[in-house]
Amino acid sequence: FALFVLGIYALGIRVQILPLTSLCLISAAVLTAPWALLLNGAGVVLMCFLRYRRGEKHDGGKAWGIVLRNRPLRGLLERDGGGNPWILLVIRLAPIFPVGSVSSLYGGLKYPLTPFLALSLGGLLPRILAACFIGTSVFDPLSPALLTPLILILLVTGCVLLFWKSLINLCGNSNGCKI
Repeated sequence: FALFVLGIYALGIRVQILPLTSLCLISAAVLTAPWALLLNGAGVVLMCFLRYRRGEKHDGGKAWGIVLRNRPLRGLLERDGGGNPWILLVIRLAPIFPVGSVSSLYGGLKYPLTPFLALSLGGLLPRILAACFIGTSVFDPLSPALLTPLILILLVTGCVLLFWKSLINLCGNSNGCKI
């Protein structure tokens, strides 16, 4: 089962078969929470690593083309010729940005690999944790063990999205944004 889940993560560099949250929920429904957390953490690191290398090889791919056309976004993402670590963390906390595209983008920016993987895992960890705890309680849908992480992840996501919206508004009103 673990090899199958890791294989789905690895295939995510070409075609996303299941979203990250779905993989976490399924593995947590089958395994205990610590094993599911370990498996999904390893899967996320594997997927981010592979997409980072692909972006490094192809200069960021389509994601970099979008960034090049948007000057405020480019100013926000670049920092001293490389990627901005704070923006990476905020992007990873927000569930609206595709994990693979952001990994390819930072690979194209030649951002150092080790900090990239650490920030990516740190930013995705709240989602992974919540999905693992929700997955272990999926068979008891009205239990506090299921509802508490669900409410917490929705609260964190809402705060991050409000922060992201204010950041976009701030950078959209200036001629380049350097944070």
